[in-house]
Amino acid sequence: MAAACAWAPNSRGRVPLGTECDLGDLKVYGWVDDTRTDGKCAVVRIDPDAGTTREFEACGSGTRRTFSVTFDYINSAQTKLFLR
Repeated sequence: MAAACAWAPNSRGRVPLGTECDLGDLKVYGWVDDTRTDGKCAVVRIDPDAGTTREFEACGSGTRRTFSVTFDYINSAQTKLFLR
């Protein structure tokens, strides 16, 4: 999914995403939530068009990890929610 204000529901984790664009910079923020006791982590990967990919993970049922990352001179990024 492209970085935009949206929910990315999943049966084992969820993440609300928000984005802001300011003078050519892209800010992606939100949280990732692990909702199961399955020994896996819910992970959000943010992959900008250029630059360094960032990952944020929540491990353990009920664990939430907030994140906020700004990519300089980037207009868009792909986001993905998965289990690890």
